[in-house]
Amino acid sequence: MSRRKWWGWGAVLAVLTCLGCSGLLWSMASTGFLGTDKAESDFSPEAQRRLLDTFSPVPVPASATDVRIRYQGFQDWHLDLSFTLPPEDFDAYVAQLTPSQGPPDTYEGRTRLADGGFAADASSITVDRASRRVTLTASTR
Repeated sequence: MSRRKWWGWGAVLAVLTCLGCSGLLWSMASTGFLGTDKAESDFSPEAQRRLLDTFSPVPVPASATDVRIRYQGFQDWHLDLSFTLPPEDFDAYVAQLTPSQGPPDTYEGRTRLADGGFAADASSITVDRASRRVTLTASTR
C-alpha cells in the first residue's frame, strides 16, 4: 500500500474516532449519566434527610416538610435545599443560626463538615418568615 493510502486511512480513522467519542459524551450527558441535574424526586426520604443534615449548620427538625431539592453540576456544583417548618420549630431553628453580614434574614451556611471535611466553597441560608420556608444554598465557586 502506498504512503498516500495510509494517510487517507489514518485520516478516516481519526474522524471516526472523534465522532465516536463525541457521540459517547453526548449520550452520557443527555441521559443524565454524569448526574448533572437532580431534584427531590431523585432522592429517597432518607437521602433527603442526609442532605439536610449534611449542609445545615444546625440540626433540621424532624417536622420539616415540603422539602425541595435542586442540584446542578458535575465538577462545579450548585445545590438549593428548602423546607418549611411549623411556627415553634421555625423560631427555634432560626434562633440557632449565625447571622451573616448580608441582608436581613440571611444566615451563614456550612462550609465544613463536623469532622473538618469539605462541604462547600460557599453556603448561605435565607428564611422567609411569612411562609416559614428555609432555603439553603451551597456551591463550589
